[in-house]
Amino acid sequence: MKKKSSLLFVVSLVCLATVYTASPARAWETAVVDNGPVLGPTSLAVDGGGSLHLVYRDSLSHRLKYATNTSGEWVLSWIETNPVVTADEFSLALDTADRLHIVLCSPGPRLWYLSNAEGLWTLTELEPGLRPSIAVDAAGYAHICSVRIPEVWYTTNKTGAWVNEKVDPAAVMWPSATSISVDLSGHVHLVYGSYMDSYYLDGQEAYVTNASGSWGETPLPVDLLSGGKAWKPSLAVDASNRVHLSYLGMGLLGNGFTLVHAAKQGQTFASEIASWERSGSSPPFPLSTDMTTDIGNRVHIGYTYKGTSGSFRLKYATNVNGSWEVSGPLSEGIDSTGSSIGVDSSGKVHLGYVDGTGRLLVTSGRAEGLTPMWPGTPAEASPYGEESRQRSGLFNLAAPVLVAAGAILCMRMYRRSKRSPRADRLIL
Repeated sequence: MKKKSSLLFVVSLVCLATVYTASPARAWETAVVDNGPVLGPTSLAVDGGGSLHLVYRDSLSHRLKYATNTSGEWVLSWIETNPVVTADEFSLALDTADRLHIVLCSPGPRLWYLSNAEGLWTLTELEPGLRPSIAVDAAGYAHICSVRIPEVWYTTNKTGAWVNEKVDPAAVMWPSATSISVDLSGHVHLVYGSYMDSYYLDGQEAYVTNASGSWGETPLPVDLLSGGKAWKPSLAVDASNRVHLSYLGMGLLGNGFTLVHAAKQGQTFASEIASWERSGSSPPFPLSTDMTTDIGNRVHIGYTYKGTSGSFRLKYATNVNGSWEVSGPLSEGIDSTGSSIGVDSSGKVHLGYVDGTGRLLVTSGRAEGLTPMWPGTPAEASPYGEESRQRSGLFNLAAPVLVAAGAILCMRMYRRSKRSPRADRLIL
């Protein structure tokens, strides 16, 4: 009886630990791409064959470098341009032929478009701009979003010549990172931030599209649990032409922060909390997100924040299994510029970033061994809404009951195992 009780006690503890303990370290591998020193940020893209392409900056010259593993090994090279330009900010996109299209902002600020679509690198100077992002449509044309304080501008070469349009409405009190995507119909979708103070503690993301033929804004949902939003939203359009957004909120009453996912359903957005980082002795501070979708229209988000220990952390969240799951910290020592995410056709996730020592790294893995979000919110905005709501709701309802039952069972078994020897001695 004593052995059986002890065995059941151990098994119960293991089951509880399995429910609440993630093991992302076994599922993720990190490769050093460039020992540096390099500067963040980096921009990562995955081609149709699953190879990775990264653009980043040299620490000393601030010139752009390019790394790829298309040959099976990492190959590093300088991006040679005439004239030679340096970069403060940049964004990378691939076309269907796996050619690179880059928009970069050099001091001034001056905005440039850079591509190897014709074989050699070609450089084109555009109108001035900050915080650029780039997307490429199915025909290989570039679509660029940038900030000219206090306005947001859209630039494209889809007519054969470069055309600039002011996006209206636009009210950028303080500059924010932009994010842009083009759907299968050629419509442009972009998101940018508009903030009321220089600390990014108040304000609102704005989502704008020209799907109707002219630029129009769709209000994002107001979630009291998300609080004021942080400074770097991200946007992606999945294979079903559905728009997805991710951004960071300051959290309820400043109690940590939230990672929010919003998806467009018809003419409106529905939002959900994908992750919640609660504060300890000192609140964690959100930094940035980067999001993509896979061939199954599931969402993958890399997000970075300053932890309670003061280090900059990288984590990953996904709804690939229906409801939201989150990794543990994949890195505790990245720089403050955030990460860039990509997913290959097999579902493998790749996160590129620069660590605190100036090395360029890529962490790769799959959505395995993650921690379910609990207490969480139903994944109402996922592509499989009803299934996701049922699974998430069932988990949220059952989890506390299971935990309580497991704790009671463990306690009773423990007490019984302690009483058993005394009873045996009395019988003898």
